[in-house]
Parts: sequence; structure tokens; C-alpha cells
Amino acid sequence: DETGENVIENPVDAADFNATIGYALGLPLNQVLYSPSKRPFTVAQNGKPLTQLFA
Repeated sequence: DETGENVIENPVDAADFNATIGYALGLPLNQVLYSPSKRPFTVAQNGKPLTQLFA
């Protein structure tokens, strides 16, 4: 928008950002990992990597 307050096109959330970093590092995005407290998580957290950044 004209004030820069709202995203009009191509929104990216934190999960997409994490997925993009994981993709760049060559990590398996959907592999279940465990935190030190044994909590399961994935690098991507259902996010989609922004592969167009790596042209």
C-alpha cells in the first residue's frame, strides 16, 4: 500500500524465511529434529523456501 504498512503481493512469513535459510544450507526441510528438551520440530515448519532468490 502507499504507506508501506501492508503486504500487497508475495507475502513471506517466518516459516518461509526459515525454510529459505535451511534450503540455502542444504538441510532436510521436513526431517523431524528434536530440541535439547526433546521437543520435535522441522526446519521449515511448513514454510516454503524462496527458491527464486537462488537463480
